[in-house]
Amino acid sequence: MLTDLEIKYLIHAYTNNEIPDYQMAAWLMAVFFKGMTMKETASLTMAMAMSGNMIVKWHYINLKNL
Repeated sequence: MLTDLEIKYLIHAYTNNEIPDYQMAAWLMAVFFKGMTMKETASLTMAMAMSGNMIVKWHYINLKNL
């Protein structure tokens, strides 16, 4: 099981090109076969969301036209 800090590091390192694609692909394959706990899944989701720009003002977006 990965800690929240380990998952944050993984996403940070990957998005800053410190981890090559083939290593991330290997990790993702392991996750596919072994799965993740709900806590790991939530940590990964938040780390990915926080790794880029976020839209804060949702009420300005017209989702009906998407």
